[in-house]
Amino acid sequence: MQEATAEKDIVKISREGSVAVVTMNDAEGGNAFSVKMRLSLTRAFQQLFDVADPSRAIVLTGSQEHFCAGSEASELSGGLQSAIKVRERVSAGSALAQTIIKGGKPVIAAIEGRCFNSGVSLASACDIAIGSAASEFSCAFFKAGLIADAGLLWTLPQKIGHGKARALLLSGETFGGEKAVQLGLINHLAEPGRCLEKAIALAKTFDAIPPATLALLKSCMVHAGASIADTERLEVDLNPIVRQTADHKEAVNAFLEKRSPVFTGK
Repeated sequence: MQEATAEKDIVKISREGSVAVVTMNDAEGGNAFSVKMRLSLTRAFQQLFDVADPSRAIVLTGSQEHFCAGSEASELSGGLQSAIKVRERVSAGSALAQTIIKGGKPVIAAIEGRCFNSGVSLASACDIAIGSAASEFSCAFFKAGLIADAGLLWTLPQKIGHGKARALLLSGETFGGEKAVQLGLINHLAEPGRCLEKAIALAKTFDAIPPATLALLKSCMVHAGASIADTERLEVDLNPIVRQTADHKEAVNAFLEKRSPVFTGK
């Protein structure tokens, strides 16, 4: 696995063939969601979502024991913070969430250990999440006198439904991977210590889907309107676009010729 680093190693980018792996690399701090982490992750994802980048799917994970143990405690201490600093911190999390959600490649979260508060925000911004029975989850922002950030007030209801989201945000309970699957917070369970392996294997399956189709499908899921008419308008507008791509023609030819397609992203 080849590795590149960003922002003094707080975020690492490595590659497994067509899959880019983004690793939060602050193990001593539980991969806390500090301002530096937020900005570094945003830059890493912007790089990987660029059309010039060869990756077809992205996996987000944490180094060593934990995915993300929540906010950086030192940034929350020290008395009353100025409104400007708080706004900058929350805005950085919002920008990251929007980058992940709106990006044109599938993003899979591989969650070992703790996934607390802003860690849940990160996982919920991803398209797919994989955890284990040993993973731990909690949305207890209110215990620190905070309101959920990094898009969670939008992504969590989208992922698990409004009723379940309200219950999680108001209870602050800590629960394991099996309940997370039942809630719909994560999609698959892996053996403890093998979440990244399973996430990479799943990410590689996206090689079989034309990149333009994936990008526009993600866009539809984000921008679909509240009404059926708005959503159908996206279907009507976008399908003619993908029909013009070389990958669409390759998919049809491969089907007729009874062979596996080879997609180029064109």
